[in-house]
Amino acid sequence: MVSESHVLEITIANNLIKQGKVDEAKEHAVRAVKIYPNFTSYNTLGIVYTYLGDYGVAVAAYEKALELGQYQIFYENLSFAYLMGNDLDKAESFTEEALKKYPSSVKLWFRLAIIEYKLRKLDKAKSAIMAAYQLEPTQGIKMLYNAIISGRKGLEFNLIPE
Repeated sequence: MVSESHVLEITIANNLIKQGKVDEAKEHAVRAVKIYPNFTSYNTLGIVYTYLGDYGVAVAAYEKALELGQYQIFYENLSFAYLMGNDLDKAESFTEEALKKYPSSVKLWFRLAIIEYKLRKLDKAKSAIMAAYQLEPTQGIKMLYNAIISGRKGLEFNLIPE
C-alpha cells in the first residue's frame, strides 16, 4: 500500500537529504505537495530544490510556503534562495523587510551581511554582521565579521538552509 501521508513524505525527504540522496528526496517532497499542499510541504520542496541548486524553483516554493504561513524559517529560507540565486537586489530588499518582522533572527542578519558584502556595501555589511554577532557570538559569525571588517575580498559562502 502506498503512503498517503504528507508528514511521512516530508520526513522521508528530510532523512534522504541528510543522507545526501537529494534526487530521491525530491520525489518525496513533490509527493508531499500533491498529497497536502501546505506550508510545510512547500518549505520541504524549497529545501530540496535549494540543495539541487535550482534556486528559481526553490524561490517559488518558499514564496508559496509564505503565502500559506508566516513563519520565520520561511523568511530565512527565501532570503537564502535569493542570495544563492544571485538575485542580490531582491535578496537585500526582502531580507531587510523580513528583519522588520524578525529582528532577532541571526540567520537573517548573517545573510544580510553576506548580501551587502556581495553588493559591495561594506558599511551595511559590517552593521549586519555586528547585529548577528551581538545576538549569537559564535566562531563562524566572528570569522565573517573579521573578514568583512578587514575588507578581505573574494569571500566564498556555502550555507544551506534547514
